[in-house]
Amino acid sequence: MPGAQASVQVPAGALPARTGRMPDVVRHTQYAMRLQLPPMPELHAFVSVARSGCITAAADGLEMTQGGVSRSIRRLESRLGIILFLRGGRGVTLTEAGRQLFERVEPSLRVLSDAMMEIDTQASPRSRLTVRSVSTLATRWLIPNLPEFNKQVPNVRIVLQPHAPADDFLDTQTDCWIVPRPAKGNPWPRHVVATYLAGQHIVPICHPDIAAQIHKPEDLLRHPLLYHLEQPDDWRIWLDTQGGVQSFSVDSGFSTVAGIIDAVADNFGVGIVPRCLLDADLKAQRVALPFPHPVPSHGGYYFCMLRSRGGDPILDAFAQWLQRRAQQDLNDF
Repeated sequence: MPGAQASVQVPAGALPARTGRMPDVVRHTQYAMRLQLPPMPELHAFVSVARSGCITAAADGLEMTQGGVSRSIRRLESRLGIILFLRGGRGVTLTEAGRQLFERVEPSLRVLSDAMMEIDTQASPRSRLTVRSVSTLATRWLIPNLPEFNKQVPNVRIVLQPHAPADDFLDTQTDCWIVPRPAKGNPWPRHVVATYLAGQHIVPICHPDIAAQIHKPEDLLRHPLLYHLEQPDDWRIWLDTQGGVQSFSVDSGFSTVAGIIDAVADNFGVGIVPRCLLDADLKAQRVALPFPHPVPSHGGYYFCMLRSRGGDPILDAFAQWLQRRAQQDLNDF
């Protein structure tokens, strides 16, 4: 009828009661619309710095400048209105708020990355090789040499992902790993084939300004002893080969070799690192070798692949190329 108003019957309970407060779902949606997610580069920079504890290592892994990483972190802190890192002379550490954010963001970025890789694999399953590698070895050696592999095996795109210390080698989206040997006493998983590349031999390093003051192993103990978190026994191993020291304590632990080298170059202590990663820093006189003769450790870097992937032509070609380049480039002595 003209002028009549249409009516709609709504079942009881279908609409929220008029309580004077906005329904939760509506309030949450409006809040989410107001809260803009930070740009991905800022989140990637945050996760990389949190994982490594070192601006330099994060910059290397992200192929950014140190200034670019620092600016990304400052923008994220300004955007969120909280401090995420405490800056110190030997790197950065997460605040409590930063730790909580890292625990939520890092798995989410990993899930997103895995999803994108899975889609990419379905689109072109034979055109890519996903490699998880320790950051220092990747940035200082692997990445600069990858163009050579691409020339030898064309049409294969290498996708580099960071190595996680707790990696169980069960990620089906990863083709191979370049990782440290497990801690002493822990064997490789039975489903993994591991081939040694380099890095077993270690040496102490110091700042060039104090090298002349170090004449015997005990002289190192006057300085903070810096070490790698995945190889906590390296100082004990090296000191034992020098006749042993009855009592000593290590100082700061780092998640990357690059972090140790940078700290030593800034004269924050003395470090113990694989000899094979030092050539560039020694040539640039960023660090010095007070005792130049390397000693074998329980560590080293290994190429790992799943036993079930044996016979894969692309993986086999990559493994053979890695071993050849490692023998040519990575000086253990």
